[in-house]
Amino acid sequence: MHLLLCILILIIILPLSKGGYYYSNGVPSFTWLQAKQDCEARGMQLAKLDSQSDLDDAVAYMNSETGNNIANDIWVGMKYDMTSTPYVYRWISCDIPTFTTWYPGEPNNQQTDPCIRLQRIGFTLRTIGCNQQYDYLCSDASPPYVYRNFSELSSPYHASVTFECPYCSILPILNVEWEFNNGTIVKVIDSSTNVNKYTGSTTSSTSLVIADVGVSDMGSYSCHVTNSRGVGMGSSIGFTISDFPIVISPQFLYITKYGDSVVLNCSFRGQPEVTSIQWKMIHSRGIFLYNDAASTHYSSGTVMTPDLYIHSVNFQDVGNFTCEATNQVGTTVGDIITVDVIGVQAEISSPTYTVVYGEQVTLDCTIWSKPDLKNVSWEREINGTAVCVDLGNTSKYLGSNKTWHSLLILDADFSDAGKYYCQGETTDLSGRSSETLLDVIGGLPNIMINQTEVRVNASERITLFCEASGLPNVISVEWKKKQNGVFISFTGNIQGGDINSPPLTFSSTTLGDIGEYICTATNLLGNTSSSPVLLDVIKNEPMCPCSCEFKRKLDYWASQNTTNYTMAELRVILAPVLEEIKRNLTVDKSTLTKTKLKYISAKDNRSSASQVGAVGIAFMTVVIGGLILIDILSIRRHVETIKSASKPFKF
Repeated sequence: MHLLLCILILIIILPLSKGGYYYSNGVPSFTWLQAKQDCEARGMQLAKLDSQSDLDDAVAYMNSETGNNIANDIWVGMKYDMTSTPYVYRWISCDIPTFTTWYPGEPNNQQTDPCIRLQRIGFTLRTIGCNQQYDYLCSDASPPYVYRNFSELSSPYHASVTFECPYCSILPILNVEWEFNNGTIVKVIDSSTNVNKYTGSTTSSTSLVIADVGVSDMGSYSCHVTNSRGVGMGSSIGFTISDFPIVISPQFLYITKYGDSVVLNCSFRGQPEVTSIQWKMIHSRGIFLYNDAASTHYSSGTVMTPDLYIHSVNFQDVGNFTCEATNQVGTTVGDIITVDVIGVQAEISSPTYTVVYGEQVTLDCTIWSKPDLKNVSWEREINGTAVCVDLGNTSKYLGSNKTWHSLLILDADFSDAGKYYCQGETTDLSGRSSETLLDVIGGLPNIMINQTEVRVNASERITLFCEASGLPNVISVEWKKKQNGVFISFTGNIQGGDINSPPLTFSSTTLGDIGEYICTATNLLGNTSSSPVLLDVIKNEPMCPCSCEFKRKLDYWASQNTTNYTMAELRVILAPVLEEIKRNLTVDKSTLTKTKLKYISAKDNRSSASQVGAVGIAFMTVVIGGLILIDILSIRRHVETIKSASKPFKF
């Protein structure tokens, strides 16, 4: 309909001109603006020569009108666009020339000479001031020119978007339309199209306003402006939604049975596209993140499969969840989704427990339930059969109630070892924990001594070493004396020998202390005795008179309890004596005749000299050997004395 109307108007107002041109032919001359206005009054425009054929046709027309005698230069419809930098020239129809025939050196002087004339000789284009007067050439008016505006436009969801359509037309515009194309649908939008959705698109307001934009509005839009000469088509403007994602949670409460699986639904849409999905759980213990790698308990929660799968639901899953979608614009957090669980969940905190015989142990158990707990019980496995723990035996068991689910076992013994289970019950539901294994450890005490026999002189102080340990703990230590195969009681000047100080110390030994001593340690499981330690006490005997020096040495060694020294300690004690012997046996070579003769005698190769030297060497050897022999015999006597003092006493 619009096309027929445009054609009719075009036929009515088409000027009576030859070949689509009008040439003023010098009667009278005009300025550039006067020429423009005169052409438009004729329903034409100052000439647009945008191709070689346009130029050739115009020149042929003017030659035919003047008999090939064009007298003046001619105004054409091109002018410097003074709003642009660098210099841009446009036709009167507002479009930029695609064909020009500039005179050499042109264009120039744009600030003072913005208008363009067609030179009558050569028909080239030259700049000139707009107030000069020339002939002019009109051509048929052009269709509207629609300026390029935006190539891309984006908006958030539900916003109102305006597409501008600036145009240029010599003739009045007759119609405005917008074309929409999303690759699947092509439709025309004008002033009559869905007025609740679209406004504008009229001759008085060429812009298109779209209200409440959504995904269905994404695509390309182009403006079409019509005058009596045709349709001007704007370039396409691509439109996209650029907004935070929209997260859709169809269900806000999930109630499931303990042990079942549940799927929390989440969907989304968004432009730009969503790049990641993240599920969060808001719990009193904190905020937890879930994704594919978190655990086998949760899965999915990705862009491809945004739903969150919770496998074998437990009471730790009770709480609020949110689904979050992210794109290039940002992140949107979905509505809170609540998960609630009904049933009974019993959980023992450790798969194994160990207790020492006679001590107490707590088997920790936590029970969650909905509805509330009515009863808590424990079972243990005996010979493969589940048997209820006798909770009425309060001297053996404590706990296992609605406020404290754990089981306290008092005075554990080996019969308590085995598998245990915790169980909770509501009015019509029950739940049983996985097993925990109780191990009871312990044994008889361990005894350690570091001597099997000890010899001391009478009146000396001596300690018989004993160390006791064990699980259960050692509760008592005692020493027993064995004499002639019979254990007898003993008293005297003794210290220790009990749980506080297991070693037995004799502050001053007597002959009555001679005998075998045994250390015994006791715990809840029984007692352990050490191997016997033989104590020998040597009676002090008067010794024969001897030299003072020798007597001093004997007194010194008699004061030393050599049986309690290690070899390393004896080496330290004997070090001064050994050093003295070493000094006595060391000969100062610098005082020898042989050494001195090296400095006062010349070499004597006579046989008599050699004989005298040999005799001297023999004499020296005998003397030194005798001295060494005397010291060796002295050392031997000391060693024999030490050995005789360390021999055990024989009954």
